[in-house]
Amino acid sequence: MNTIRSVRKAHGRCCCCTGISDGQCSLKPPPSPFLILSGSLYQKNHDYSEKLSDAIVMWRDREGEYVVVAELKAGNVPRTAVAQLRNGAEVASEFVGNCSPKFAAALVTKRAPHSLDRKFIARQRIIFAGSAYSIVTVRCGSPVVEAIK
Repeated sequence: MNTIRSVRKAHGRCCCCTGISDGQCSLKPPPSPFLILSGSLYQKNHDYSEKLSDAIVMWRDREGEYVVVAELKAGNVPRTAVAQLRNGAEVASEFVGNCSPKFAAALVTKRAPHSLDRKFIARQRIIFAGSAYSIVTVRCGSPVVEAIK
């Protein structure tokens, strides 16, 4: 994916990281080649003032190209997580240009969200590259590739 190469060239020194974790919650990275952008580093280094997902993960394999925006929550799931995923998808959309990678917006949790939160999350849509996606929930410690399945 030229996208990985171009994003690494533009943001490798300022925003890339080697893992996907926040506090007590983490995701296992995808197989190489991959790129992980830290939402916190992106905010800091590009004066991005909106809430942003914890990570934007890009990789490719024989089957295709993938982008996952991930928000990690070890405790309660605040509704602001949806805004963080939306903003992460907006930033990631700028990186892909005319590519059409498979996409997922992943809410990564240590325990299942409360039933009211699950209903709220199920009604939300994340726009990526002009298409609407549901939010998927993934358990802390899982491989990031599970968000795409």
